[in-house]
Amino acid sequence: MAKFLNIPVYQTLKTLVYTATYGEKDVNYMLMLLGDDELNEIKIKNFLKADFIKPATEEVLKELNLPKGYLSPVKQQGISVIFDSAIDMDAAYVVGANKVDFHSKGFVPKRDIEKSKVADIRLAKEGDFAMNSEVKVSHRKGIEVGHIFQLGDKYTKSMKASVLDQNGKHIHPFMGCYGIGISRLMAAAIEQHHDENGIIWPVSIAPFDIYLAVIGKKDETKQLSSEIYESLKAEGFDVLFDDRGMGPGPMFKDADLLGLPARVLLGERDYEKTGELEIKLRKSGEVIKVKKEELSGKLKELFSNLGKNI
Repeated sequence: MAKFLNIPVYQTLKTLVYTATYGEKDVNYMLMLLGDDELNEIKIKNFLKADFIKPATEEVLKELNLPKGYLSPVKQQGISVIFDSAIDMDAAYVVGANKVDFHSKGFVPKRDIEKSKVADIRLAKEGDFAMNSEVKVSHRKGIEVGHIFQLGDKYTKSMKASVLDQNGKHIHPFMGCYGIGISRLMAAAIEQHHDENGIIWPVSIAPFDIYLAVIGKKDETKQLSSEIYESLKAEGFDVLFDDRGMGPGPMFKDADLLGLPARVLLGERDYEKTGELEIKLRKSGEVIKVKKEELSGKLKELFSNLGKNI
């Protein structure tokens, strides 16, 4: 519509109808926002002090004789109108005409609405000015790792728990609690530590220190890999031993996907030629060749540099 009229979107008003629930009673409200703003449902729920809020159903709109997509507060009775505080009540806007396929120009809220309320009900967006500041709002990606709950005095009353206030009077104190989700912490860590190949676990919370991979079919190779596994465990390392007998491609792909700090590879052909094993650090991709007897010492040195002493 703004494009059709060749005007900025913020010169139009967006009309929403929401149903607020108070116990077993439902009350409908008409909410007005600038055309380029979105409703903050938490703000309007708190402002209305409602138990629940939800967009009005099509049945409710029919009962109110409001055509979806062309709503307007003009000449509306029996429904409270709330304007967002970002709307200039003295300015003229384009709004719906309460008639399908029609809109009205020159709507001035203060002039054309006899009774209404004003509240901050919009969702903040990039480029807004922060409250009481000339600093602009910017959006950053975040992840929730915990909750804080305000419990009020519901439980202190039920438990008959009381304290004396400054006047020596018994009162039921307000309670609160918090919770931190272990799975949320894992998700937050992975969100911050990964690449296109998979997870990159920080050494402090990695489920294992080392991914031990073996490529070879000889019994001697399998015996040697078991000895290395037991030796590393005895030295204090947490080791994930991959003895599935897969090829190097799928095995390396899985190692990168799991993202353990270090991968130790026993390759049958290379070990027979040079007597060396390969260490690869997941985060940096650095590859180091070591003899079997040097493996444990080198890994301890590498983990010490990564911030973990074994």
